[in-house]
Amino acid sequence: MFLECEDKAKLKEFYESNGFVCFGKRNLEKDERDKNEGQYLLQMLRDLSNYEI
Repeated sequence: MFLECEDKAKLKEFYESNGFVCFGKRNLEKDERDKNEGQYLLQMLRDLSNYEI
């Protein structure tokens, strides 16, 4: 599972506590800058191959 979030400690801690790892950053596009703080979004990934419902 892939997601992007703002680089805020509480968001990063929440996703990491739920099995996500940060693997990169993506610079914000011009139309995203008014909706988000900062200049980039963290890219996070979680392996769901062993996940059972």
